[in-house]
Amino acid sequence: MGAGTLPARPGARGCLQAASGLRARSTRRRPYAARDAHRLPAGSAGSVPRTVAGAAGQAAFYRQYSQIRQADTAAYEHLLGGMSLPVRLLWGREDRILPPKYAEWLHQRIPHAELHWIEGAGHLLQEDAPGQLSAHLTAGFPTDR
Repeated sequence: MGAGTLPARPGARGCLQAASGLRARSTRRRPYAARDAHRLPAGSAGSVPRTVAGAAGQAAFYRQYSQIRQADTAAYEHLLGGMSLPVRLLWGREDRILPPKYAEWLHQRIPHAELHWIEGAGHLLQEDAPGQLSAHLTAGFPTDR
């Protein structure tokens, strides 16, 4: 991978098949309580939006996702180094859609960025680790920037 180039991703179809086999969810998944020690208070996590619920909604999501191309953001990559706002990167260690090397790539290019790994989580942190996601999103940034 070049110094300023995002690691090449597999084609959208290969990426989706590798990530999910075009299935909605893995059958190995455990309940939230077993996955996330920092659970959200009861009733605070919303339900899955109806637009992506069920087989038809999931198929629509994957059709939309398959249209994403790296070229869509390549023109903006050079701007990452000029960011002055604090940035918190949260990345699932088990992300098979955008593997950890992409988090490392971003972290190297955004000054002052914090990179936090969410163990046991994949691409959808809001589903895999909602409590940890919430804790990171509501935590303040250091003031010495």
